Amino acid sequence: MVRRRLLDGNPVVWLASRDEQRHVFIWTFLICGSAVAMAAWLVTDGAQAGGMAMLAVLILVHMVLSMWVASEACAVFPSARDSGSLELLLSTPITVRQIVDGHIRGLTRLVQRPLMALLVVDGVFLTAYVVRGAALGWTADNLLLPLLVAGICVAVSVMDLFAVTRYGLWAGLVSKKTGWAVSKTILIVLVIPVIAVFCCRAAWPVVAVCKNLILITYAQQQLRSKLRSQLTERYGGLDGSGGSWIFSQRAESELPPVLPR
Repeated sequence: MVRRRLLDGNPVVWLASRDEQRHVFIWTFLICGSAVAMAAWLVTDGAQAGGMAMLAVLILVHMVLSMWVASEACAVFPSARDSGSLELLLSTPITVRQIVDGHIRGLTRLVQRPLMALLVVDGVFLTAYVVRGAALGWTADNLLLPLLVAGICVAVSVMDLFAVTRYGLWAGLVSKKTGWAVSKTILIVLVIPVIAVFCCRAAWPVVAVCKNLILITYAQQQLRSKLRSQLTERYGGLDGSGGSWIFSQRAESELPPVLPR
């Protein structure tokens, strides 16, 4: 029934949501990461050091989730282009905006359940941290500061998912190799902001939020305005006289050989 509603709404969302087996890896990793965080909490008997170790594990899990989404996003348009489905979509009445938004919604559907489960795990562990700290008589500073840091990290990590989805789609579209697109997306969206933490910790939340807003806006605008032109560049373009179609050397090399008569 859900798939039928997707097909009736935006067919691209249905097309992007067909492969359900991709959930297996991330669900396995989330379960293992949560188990490690729980082990760190139990081994230290809820001590403050155990709480910090638990927070570090959960941040790592969020980071890996973002990297996985980046790899999925970067592979969307190359695989669709190689299979010919992207060219077929552009030849239908479906608009470029619908194609872009459909793939974004498809990736969102792919990650929304793992993300919700991870946020629930975050909430459970943070609640346990507060309860344990109150029972041990920790001061307000010892309780509030880790909670503030954890809240900021979770909020930024969720924004990172929006950013890697859109920037990953754009990088995958314009890059020659999917691996380069994944590396570029992870470096720009995830790695550089982490390095910025060590340079200016106080300004990191502002920098991270502004970075994500800029990347989301830029990538979405580029996808909507240049998707068709990026695709046609693969096969050639218009010559300078303004009418005749010419094929580039790259396009000629991709054409199938013609048997002699």
